[in-house]
Amino acid sequence: MHDAPGQRKSGAFCNAVVNVSSHPLTPAQTKLLRKNLSFCPTPHAINYIELSEDVYRFCRRLRLAEFFCDREDTETDNDADPPHATLPDFLRKPSPFTPDIGRDIALDTYIKAITIDIMTLRQKDFSPNFTSDEKTALKDLKTNTNIIIKPADKGGAFVVMNTAD
Repeated sequence: MHDAPGQRKSGAFCNAVVNVSSHPLTPAQTKLLRKNLSFCPTPHAINYIELSEDVYRFCRRLRLAEFFCDREDTETDNDADPPHATLPDFLRKPSPFTPDIGRDIALDTYIKAITIDIMTLRQKDFSPNFTSDEKTALKDLKTNTNIIIKPADKGGAFVVMNTAD
């Protein structure tokens, strides 16, 4: 006797999709959901603008860590603090401050090396890890505001429910 696809020998479903919504799932949508909720599609190409921004933010964090590493956190009297210092964090504007280049030669060399290495990366041949039908299914599931997809409490199944429920 052979086990059905998606079943364990014990009879419990593995990566089963339980649809309790009013939206009927296509075979491609079901196949996509069985890949797991942590499935990540292979990107078509490297977004060099986004990559450049990420590298800049990373390098800025390194420079800030080096700049403030020797500072001690000292408690000051609240009367001496400017009014914006007592604002909650979510109301404060983030500081645009970036320490100058040249403060730490080793850090500057490291930042230059990783920036060159990362920005000169070339993407290997693109091989998609899902079919065009699954790509369409992913787009349809993402844009469908009438359903929600969640992992089941037990058994490794996924449940498709109406958002109104």
